[in-house]
Amino acid sequence: MKDPYSAYIELLSSVIDKICKVLKNKRDKELRDMCLSIVESIKNDRSLDANKYFPVFKSALDSKITKVLEITLYYIQKLISHGFLTGICEDTCTYTDPPQTTSQRHPRKMIDAIVESVCKCVQETDDNVQLQVIKTLLTIITSFNCEVHDRTLLEAFRACYHIHITSKNLVNQTTAKATLTQMIHYVFQRMENNSIAISEEPINLMLKTLIRNIVDDIVLYEEKPNISPLRSVPYILSPDDEKYKTVYIVKTTNEEGFEAGKFGWCSICRKTADFYCKDLRDPICSEVCKKVHMKNNEVAEKCLTGDEDNVYLQDAVVIFRSICKLSLKDLPTLMQSLTFKSKVLSLELILAVIDNPGPAFSSRKQFMDIIRGTLCESLLANSLSSEKTIFALSLSIFVALVNNYKDSLKIEIGVFLEHIFIKILESDNSSYHQKLLVVEVFFNITQNPKTTLELFLNYDCDVEEKDIFARIINILGKIAVGKNRIESLAQPQQEGILKHTALETLTSIVTTQAAWLEKQTNIIKPEPQNEELEESTSDIGSELLLQEFEKNKHLKANLSKAVAKFNIKPALGIKFLHEAGHLNSNSPTEIALFLKVTPGIDKTILGDFFGSKKEPNLSIFHEFVQLFDFKTVGIVEAIRTFLSSFRLPGEGQVVDRIMQKFASQYYKDNPEKFEEADTVYVLSFAIIMLQTDLHNVSIQKKMPLAQFQIMNAGINKGKDLEPEYLEEIYNTVKNNKFTLEEDEEARDKLESLGMKKHELYMKETEKMLQKGQKLIKESKRSSVYYQALHIDHLKTMLEALWHPLLATFSIVLEEATEPKFWKLSLQGFLSCIKIACRFSMALELEIFLSSLAKFTSLIYLHNQISEKNIECMKALLEVAKFEANYLKGSWFHVLKCLSKLDHLHLISSGVKYDGPVTENDILSSESISVQITPAEIDYIFNMSSGLDDDIIIEFVTRLIEISREELWSQHPRTFCLQALVNVADVNMNRMRYVWSRVWKTLRDHFSQAGLHKNQFIASFAIDSLKQLAIKFLQKEEIENFHFQKGFLQPFEVIMKNSKNLSVKELVVACMSTFVFTVGHNIRSGWGTIIEVLFCSGKEPSTCIIEQAFNAIKRICEKHLSCVLEYSQQICLCLQSFVEGNMEQISVDSLEVMSKVCVDYIKVPGNYWKFLLVSIEKAIKDPRVNVRKAATGLFFSTLATGNFDEDQLKTVYFEIFLDIFDDFKANSYEKEWVNEICSESLNGMANIIVQKFIVLHTMVPSFYSLLLSGIVTLNEYLAKSVLHVFKQFVTNIKNDFTDILWNETIRFYKKLIDFCIPKELFLEFNGGKLPFEPRPTSDKIMILHHALLVAKDIFASEVPEKFIEIFIPIFDEIYNLSRKFDNDFELRKSLWNAGFMAGNKTLPGLFRIEKESLSIILELIYKTENQEKIYVIAKELLDDVANKEKIFAGRKEEIASLESVVAKLLIPFLGKNPFEAMRKVGFELVELVSVPDISIREELKKLLKLSLSIYDNHAYIS
Repeated sequence: MKDPYSAYIELLSSVIDKICKVLKNKRDKELRDMCLSIVESIKNDRSLDANKYFPVFKSALDSKITKVLEITLYYIQKLISHGFLTGICEDTCTYTDPPQTTSQRHPRKMIDAIVESVCKCVQETDDNVQLQVIKTLLTIITSFNCEVHDRTLLEAFRACYHIHITSKNLVNQTTAKATLTQMIHYVFQRMENNSIAISEEPINLMLKTLIRNIVDDIVLYEEKPNISPLRSVPYILSPDDEKYKTVYIVKTTNEEGFEAGKFGWCSICRKTADFYCKDLRDPICSEVCKKVHMKNNEVAEKCLTGDEDNVYLQDAVVIFRSICKLSLKDLPTLMQSLTFKSKVLSLELILAVIDNPGPAFSSRKQFMDIIRGTLCESLLANSLSSEKTIFALSLSIFVALVNNYKDSLKIEIGVFLEHIFIKILESDNSSYHQKLLVVEVFFNITQNPKTTLELFLNYDCDVEEKDIFARIINILGKIAVGKNRIESLAQPQQEGILKHTALETLTSIVTTQAAWLEKQTNIIKPEPQNEELEESTSDIGSELLLQEFEKNKHLKANLSKAVAKFNIKPALGIKFLHEAGHLNSNSPTEIALFLKVTPGIDKTILGDFFGSKKEPNLSIFHEFVQLFDFKTVGIVEAIRTFLSSFRLPGEGQVVDRIMQKFASQYYKDNPEKFEEADTVYVLSFAIIMLQTDLHNVSIQKKMPLAQFQIMNAGINKGKDLEPEYLEEIYNTVKNNKFTLEEDEEARDKLESLGMKKHELYMKETEKMLQKGQKLIKESKRSSVYYQALHIDHLKTMLEALWHPLLATFSIVLEEATEPKFWKLSLQGFLSCIKIACRFSMALELEIFLSSLAKFTSLIYLHNQISEKNIECMKALLEVAKFEANYLKGSWFHVLKCLSKLDHLHLISSGVKYDGPVTENDILSSESISVQITPAEIDYIFNMSSGLDDDIIIEFVTRLIEISREELWSQHPRTFCLQALVNVADVNMNRMRYVWSRVWKTLRDHFSQAGLHKNQFIASFAIDSLKQLAIKFLQKEEIENFHFQKGFLQPFEVIMKNSKNLSVKELVVACMSTFVFTVGHNIRSGWGTIIEVLFCSGKEPSTCIIEQAFNAIKRICEKHLSCVLEYSQQICLCLQSFVEGNMEQISVDSLEVMSKVCVDYIKVPGNYWKFLLVSIEKAIKDPRVNVRKAATGLFFSTLATGNFDEDQLKTVYFEIFLDIFDDFKANSYEKEWVNEICSESLNGMANIIVQKFIVLHTMVPSFYSLLLSGIVTLNEYLAKSVLHVFKQFVTNIKNDFTDILWNETIRFYKKLIDFCIPKELFLEFNGGKLPFEPRPTSDKIMILHHALLVAKDIFASEVPEKFIEIFIPIFDEIYNLSRKFDNDFELRKSLWNAGFMAGNKTLPGLFRIEKESLSIILELIYKTENQEKIYVIAKELLDDVANKEKIFAGRKEEIASLESVVAKLLIPFLGKNPFEAMRKVGFELVELVSVPDISIREELKKLLKLSLSIYDNHAYIS
């Protein structure tokens, strides 16, 4: 490394040597001598400080010799770069003129002289010298050894600036510009590095710690004795202070659960503090916490003190202010090129500074004041420049301001946007390039979605601001669709570029917002904010702010409507605002305020409104005037302001009244200026007259000042106004006429006719500039800029702007042929849809999505599908994939297009289709099939499993709507129906509650599809239901839920409503499949299945009935325990099969019914009873086999079933007796009596016998039933009944109680009483029978059968005590029959009268007589007193002996009597022959002569028996 001393001496020696060589003229002798004088000093100098030699260098620079300048500058630059020349010492140079003074903060030093000397060389035109100046200044400014500040720094900057704009050397220009850029970068970077970061966070942290320590002291103090100090840590070390000698340990804990230490709790970590910081007198727990605490306080103190004395900050302020002023400065007309270069350079430097600012620059008020003042003024002028470069740079600076300083420039940004850029775009006179650059500005500032949203919030949602952002959107939309005029010289290509840029900007606005929305959570963290502020920002606060913006936007919308209505009819606008709740229509003050502050009100309408004398117009006008503040305002300006708010009516009286009110208000605000209000009134009128006189073109002779002064003489309460005052008024009115802005604009348009576009644009820009400057100067600095802290603001923005966005994107998408255009529109559509989706904006989503669906051209296939249409389809599919959970009702459009896509795929696949197919359809299908596959369509339906619970309902609902259109169209299709099956399939695993809602939506549609007149569709729907149901039924159902029932309901609906047997057969087959395959999993579904099977039983189809019966039989056999809650349906179903037309099914159903009945005996609900009733009804079925089966099963069920007493009684009284309702003799055939009646009575008799212990109480009722059968007088029935009675008593009589014997006797007595033909003895009336012959004959027959039965029953084993009761019954029968048989005349009379006239013999009761006698004899024989037997025997035996005499030879009677005696009496007497011989022996002996062989044989037996008994008796004796 080279020795610094050698380099030092070498550099100094070289510069002196080279200067001396150049100085050869005598005039330069003085300078040469100065150089030579220091040669020796240089050789011996070891100080490395060249500052003492600079006076020589200064003289060299002052010589103006080009070569000397070049050499000197070169070596000065080298000495500075090596650090040998620093300029930090005092200025030792001599000056002919006093040097420039510096500020008190920066006393003059050598560096100031160095810079000044170098800068003076700028005047040298030599390129090398200028280049060396640039290098030297750059080295000085950027050297770490030199300190250049304030004016000196600015002078260096100006020197380089001067070289750039004046030099003709391109290298020097470029170098100067680069140097300036480096200088600025260095100056501002140096400022950033040496500035304190101003933040509230350290201050807030310090305050928080301080407050917390105070609270700790108070808490601890309350726990300590009263003598203890308040502070836990003493403020001053006082070892002798008694209060601090004793340390009190308090047992308490803080908010984090730490116990208090010797000095409380640590100020940093809140742990136990046994130490304290001696410097800050705060408790701490460790050395680490002490360091942290010290650092925190140090940072807070720096933030409090700030860096106002920061020299680097002041340097940056000086430079920035300077370049801003340079950008505003215009050079003389002869130096236009320099002005252009100056502006361009200054704007470029400004852009370099503000485009990427540091935190110090962004946070310092000094810079912001410069930006608001000088820079904004410069931008206003330069943004209207016709120079493209200046215009472009100005716009770039504006973009940088928006991106980096929008928080502080709300008003200024609003002015630029509304009054400059939008005006340029709206102007017909601005150039293509200007419009393009402005559009690019909008593109750039909207690249940041947060900035875009904030523009909307701060202007469109601010009631005091205009809808600037909406205007931007509208004008961009007009440009994009070609409705905005541009200069006629613009080429079609340029017009296309402008349209594309505008469209790209609009698309960028929504796409960046959509992308931002994807990334953000609900609350966006503000930038940059401190932690405490973040903690204080709550969801509630954000929500309130969001509501406030929405409220403001709503208010602005209503105000716009109100203005429109007011401009039509004032009362309408006021009424609208009153109804909207924005003002009270009864409050003139509120209405006046609205009229004053609301823009857009037609001033002519307003003037007419104020001119009316009627109320409330007059009151409102008075309040309106009082809203003006005329304090310290000149009268001319006051009148100008007052009259600019409305158009003064032309009627004199109205003008007079208005000006009187003005004069009153002005005098009230300025009482010191005039003596009375009348003075103001007169002067105001004079001013208005002066205005008319001076500025009305039709008045040739203008009013002079003197006349004006004379006009106003003595108006001030008899005094004159000051002449100077009147002169000032006169000049003011003369130079600045009163006019409305609307009139000025109209006048300008008239004046502009015939002017060139450039001239017109210049005139427009002049007014723009004036308006902008005025607005910025008059702006209130209190305007608040709102950050977009809540993502939901985006919803408000789209709600306000979707109309123009939709219009633009739709028009471009429809009309554009170039892909770059319609692809941008398509992208815009997608972004708007995404935003609408995320915020559940139903209306906006519906409109955008329906529009996008329209552009697919699928809805109406009029033309061949193009690439644009296919891309729209892909976009629609993308929306369906990624925004599925947000589409809600808008799914309709997506699904509609999917249906049409499938239709085209169907055509391309070659599948036969019934509907018409056009050539367009074929071509379109070929295009689509390549780019959109069926798998992509299927994916949409398969992904439905991921939809939210509410959305899946919407999805299914919309799919059903389209399916309904497909199915009931002229050419039905099943695409959506199949899709519904897929959707139901993939969503079946959802929560049961959700699935039930889905299926509730689906089932009605499937039901309707199953009822479709097209059998293929109906079958397809049913088969789909079957597949779904099998899968669904495989899932176990939770108890007490009814999901299965709802799922299977369509089958029931179809079965009940379909008229197609094939469809019904398919439904029943499904039910059968469910029962046989997944019956073990069915729970609530049984109800529907059984209902379907029940309906099937009524169908005429054999196949349906057989399948249904097999299913119900399977249910009863395998799953009866699972269907107990559906027992009623089971019973009805079985009943329907029994009642069906198929005999074998009916019989089989009865068997199933019988088994089920037994199983249902203990099941609540009396279903067993219903089944028995059904079986009982079948007993009366006209079909023989069914009757037989029913009869047998009825009683077998009763026999095998475990019925209790009550149930059996119920069966008997409510079911069994129904079989025998309305017994009628002629209503029962022999077949029914033999098969049904007999079996039924026998069956019940057997049941009573089997369960006698339980059913013995039913015997009387059973007897009554039997008796009711007898009284029908049907012989077959009677025989059957008596047979049953016989079997019943025979089987059970051993178990009879006395009561039952009594009941039996009572029954038989009633029977006999009914059957005894007592009417035979009635007297004849005119030779006619006194009775009906047939019933009497039937009675006789039944009586005979009854006697035969009684003989079998009562002739044996009748309890003796009941025999005495029976004997009179039969005795009566016997006597009556004997009497009748013996009355020959009566019998003959009856026969002759027609009774039994068909018989060959006379009527007789011989068999009855015989049977009754037999019973009597048997009964008496069992009694102790048998005397009656022999009395009867004696009578009979005497009759036999005298038969010829008694019966007069009538063989029938004789034969009957002989038969009784031979076959009955004599054998009975043989039971006790000894007693018989003793009692009626004589009568018996008389019979010996009877010729009847049978009597004689029986008598022989009796006599032999008697003799044998007698012999035995004698032997024993």
